[in-house]
Amino acid sequence: MQNDPRSIEGTDPTTIGTPRSALEGQAGSLGAPQEIEKPYSVYSTKEKWFIVALIAFAGLFSPLTANIYLPAIPVLTVDFNKSTELINITVTVYMIFQGLSPMLFGTMADQVGRRPMFAACLLILSLSCIGLALVPTSAYWLLVVLRCLQAAGSASTIALGAGSIGDIAAPAERGGFYGLYNLGPMFGPCIGPVIGGALSNGLGWR
Repeated sequence: MQNDPRSIEGTDPTTIGTPRSALEGQAGSLGAPQEIEKPYSVYSTKEKWFIVALIAFAGLFSPLTANIYLPAIPVLTVDFNKSTELINITVTVYMIFQGLSPMLFGTMADQVGRRPMFAACLLILSLSCIGLALVPTSAYWLLVVLRCLQAAGSASTIALGAGSIGDIAAPAERGGFYGLYNLGPMFGPCIGPVIGGALSNGLGWR
């Protein structure tokens, strides 16, 4: 009477007839640690940190231009001969465009690239700041328009910066990069009112 292979203690019926060398090879391949290859990038680690530092600096402008303006509101009410409520409208429209503009410029950046959109946003920001410094006090409407453009140019750099980190860094690297990047937007509200108060008292709101 032939014994059932399954009745043999400690024997797996699926390995009956399999050479010992093959079994050892399979065990070795399963237990051996596999080396994970890092994804290829055209940027070195130092270059990535430098790029992140640049976009963190660009991300500083949106909260900075929002808060540097606030200490000058009492002076603006006198120079433009408008009520505080009307001057506060320039703060409201800034916040509205600060929230809406990244949706537009972020979508455009996916089509034409981050670098052209960074250049366009910073150009809009620079021109609007120059315009605000030169705006006549009889043109309240122009003050409102330029504040909208200033918000559109500055706020979009935050969305573009986050997308740029996703472009240059693997998921495992992004934590540290985002930590450095967030220094810019977080630092702006801290120094904006201080700089704005010093400038408006010493040199005037322009």
